[in-house]
Amino acid sequence: MRWFLTPFLAALLLIVPRADAQIPEPEIWFNPHGPAVDLLDMWTDDAPWRHAARKVKVLVLVHWWVRQQTDATLIQILDYAKQHHMMLDLSTEPVARLPTDTCGNEEGYMSPGEMASTVNTLVRLGAAPDWVDMDGPVMSGSYDPSSNGCHYSIPDLVDRVTMTMQDVVAAWPSVKIMEIEPLSTLQQTPTWRQDESAFHTGLMRQIGRPVQVMQADVQWQFPGWKQAMLKLYSYLHEQNMRFSVIYDANATMQSDADWINSVVANWEAVEGELHIVPDEVLFTSWNSFPAHNMPETSPTAQTWLINRYPRPRSVLQVQFVGGGAHGKLTDEHGKPIANAAISGYKPGVDFTKPLPVTVVQGVVPPTAVIALIGVRLNTECGCDGLNDVLFGALGYQETQGGTSTAVYSFPVTDANWNGVIIGTETIGGTQVSRVIALPGQPFATNSAAFPVTANAQYQFTVPSGTIGGAGWAGNVIIIFVDANGNGSRVTIVPDAGKVLTSTAVTAADGTFNLPKIPRNVDGPNPVTVEFDGNGGTYRSSVWTPLR
Repeated sequence: MRWFLTPFLAALLLIVPRADAQIPEPEIWFNPHGPAVDLLDMWTDDAPWRHAARKVKVLVLVHWWVRQQTDATLIQILDYAKQHHMMLDLSTEPVARLPTDTCGNEEGYMSPGEMASTVNTLVRLGAAPDWVDMDGPVMSGSYDPSSNGCHYSIPDLVDRVTMTMQDVVAAWPSVKIMEIEPLSTLQQTPTWRQDESAFHTGLMRQIGRPVQVMQADVQWQFPGWKQAMLKLYSYLHEQNMRFSVIYDANATMQSDADWINSVVANWEAVEGELHIVPDEVLFTSWNSFPAHNMPETSPTAQTWLINRYPRPRSVLQVQFVGGGAHGKLTDEHGKPIANAAISGYKPGVDFTKPLPVTVVQGVVPPTAVIALIGVRLNTECGCDGLNDVLFGALGYQETQGGTSTAVYSFPVTDANWNGVIIGTETIGGTQVSRVIALPGQPFATNSAAFPVTANAQYQFTVPSGTIGGAGWAGNVIIIFVDANGNGSRVTIVPDAGKVLTSTAVTAADGTFNLPKIPRNVDGPNPVTVEFDGNGGTYRSSVWTPLR
């Protein structure tokens, strides 16, 4: 939620380069391993991603995948990377799991023998990775609260990671080290800064190589990721370390097109709203989409994103004047952008119009037999804050392969639920539910269970908004449950909403005047001045006042 951002943004004024400063372009990394069916077709001269390939600085090879391939396949990929001047990164699960261990049977762990086998294969083929990344050592090896996690102390974690990494540095003494950790899960442990510093120091002593970069594996679907990213960015600046981001999609996306659009929205939020330009960006997918990496000309292929990413950044400079605002729009080099549409918004909903609707499409899990619709505020979300949220009838409908439907909304009578106020509001002529939950007041409610059809395609509609931008610190969920009572969730984080208050068009020198925009708004979310990128010609840019 944006009210968390204010103190961090203020501190970042000393970190983020000035608008007229030269900002280096991030290195583009690409991990093509994922759901794409055309992975093995990418390594020929006529493979249809030639322009994107020229933009890729580092190609990622995953340790377990390397061990599954023939020498011929690996040689073809290594030759392609060399011909296209790509450096190599070996992606690893760095926490050693020994045969006698009863924990660690999860992502982030591997046996020292697995690492040695991968290293020996690449050495035998003449490959020398420039980078090795460690996927989630602190989160998986120390913080993971599940029974599979080993909960090592930081010194013990260093020893376990050394067991795997010593083969890497022995084979390639000049290799550079990157650490990947999840946001915002990592920051939920209060001592994460001290623990990360102790881990980096201890590993440096053991293997003689520093951790030069931390890469954020962002859980985009959860509120609080922006706050967590600003914290990590500030920490790495203090430590003189580089900052990298994985640009993938919100995990709730259910089509190739939605996945691609989500990635674009995520990098626009990082670079256009938070004004953080990473040192490296990684394009990859951990979801079921997209189905193809190629061709680069297809807007539903992952290599299309690599070509879409390097567009000129825009910079908004704004100050309040009277009842409105005056500003200037330039590119990152200070050149004015003329004839551009500028919009001013206040947070919340327009009472004269229906609630905005978020639509999520998906497929029912193959073992699910029932489902529930739920609302969560200040609980089960890794978040806590002021909520004054609105939502209409939440609707589930199977569109193919089934006929089940369900609708969930609160009663129209006012109520008090452990201090949380439940009532109604009329928005756009329709009565909707209103829930007010103060910080520290958790709220959780579920619909009655309803039958679902395994493997059916469904559509879930969430009409929602806020009063004055207060929220959401929470989410709306569908819980699918199988015959044994095991559940899985689809999580939707509704937006706080925004109301257009003023528009302008930039003059030849990039200046503009918004005649009406409030300076202060009750609630956590500030007003914004926005440039949408002019149809993709530029990166979008968002200005928010520091309060």
